Amino acid sequence: MPDRYANLKRGLGAELRMIFATALRDARDLPTRSQLAAQLAEALPGERWESVRAALTQKFREAAEIAQDRQRRFELRQQVDEFLSGIVDELDKGERIIPLPDEEPVDLDAVLKHVRDPLPLGPGAARG
Repeated sequence: MPDRYANLKRGLGAELRMIFATALRDARDLPTRSQLAAQLAEALPGERWESVRAALTQKFREAAEIAQDRQRRFELRQQVDEFLSGIVDELDKGERIIPLPDEEPVDLDAVLKHVRDPLPLGPGAARG
């Protein structure tokens, strides 16, 4: 059975997964805004990714707020992995030397839409 999150075990995916893992902590252990900005700038350097970094910062905050409910952290970890996997799949297209057959180029608007979609466990989500 293929690993659904194989793209989160290397390169950009691993970096983003490590960054977002810190969102699933107690509020006292979260990185500062400047630390988070530096981590995202290292993972996605350059002006091209500025809007993506800003959206990821908001998503990090959303995840951190949800994670303050300790009972939701395990399920949230799965949701964050699902979210990040979709982002990395799209961003990886832009890193390929040549595109895969029938592959569309990176669509930053689609990436931003995906980043801005609320996490399923966000405010107003049904609790089981």
